Parts: sequence; structure tokens; C-alpha cells
Amino acid sequence: MNHAILHLGRHLRLDDNHLLASAAATHERLLPVFALDPTITRGLHQQAFLLASRADLQASLRARGSDLLLVHEAPPVDARDRYVSPMRMISDAHLPFDSVAMPRTYTPFRQRIETAGTRFTPPCAAPDRLPPLPDGVVCPTIEPPELRPLLGQCSRIHEVA
Repeated sequence: MNHAILHLGRHLRLDDNHLLASAAATHERLLPVFALDPTITRGLHQQAFLLASRADLQASLRARGSDLLLVHEAPPVDARDRYVSPMRMISDAHLPFDSVAMPRTYTPFRQRIETAGTRFTPPCAAPDRLPPLPDGVVCPTIEPPELRPLLGQCSRIHEVA
């Protein structure tokens, strides 16, 4: 069988997610993964947002026959760029020049894009169904954090200020 592990990184939506659409179309079994790197320091609100948004993504994936595995470790080296690189409106495949020759500043980049008539990479629809997880894989439910304690901390910050 054709199996794949897909590290989502910053690609956290189902709509317009070319990585997910491509993996879903080419694999019989698929395990979507998000690596929550414990070496990155996050505030309470950042952590709450990350967990709540991953819980929402997990529910959306489950509705399509898949799931999300949240791992508390650094992403593997071959997938690290998906977690740190900016997302682009124009993929390398749609650039009117070789990505190695990317202009270093915005104005020359914009001029070359406009001259070529390039607009943006066309969006793709969210898959209606996703391949099932590999046999034996169980993804624990991601519990969104309780926000009441966090809201109390916000009010104390305002009282001190």
C-alpha cells in the first residue's frame, strides 16, 4: 500500500492546501502531523491559540475521514521549512523566472511578475474525503485549553497597568 506522513507546518487550512490535496490524491493511507516544537518559547495566549486551532483542524480532518497527530517534538529536518518558511501566493512553479534568480527586493520582483502577467497560484478546493490513517494509528483528541484562566490573567495585567 502507498502510505505517507504529511507534516502540515504552516499549511493548516483544508481549503487551498496544495500539499494536502496532492497527498490525498496520490496516497492510499495518509497521516497528517503537526510538530509542536517544545524548544520554542510561547506565551500562554500563543499556546492556547495553537492548541485551539489544531483542535479545530483535527475536527475538520476527522469530518473528512482522517485525523491529526500532534507530536511534542521538533519537526524532522526534511519538513522543517514547512514550519518556518513564509507561505507564498505564487508557487515556484508559477514564477516567470527560476526561483534561484529571485530578486532580492520587492520592486524588481513585482515588475517581473507584472510584466509576465502572473497573478497568483490558483487556489484548490478542500478534498471532500481524505485517505484513512495507516492501520493501527490512533490520534489522541486535541483538547482546546480552558480560556477562563487566561482571561483572568488579561484583566490582572490591565489592573496593574
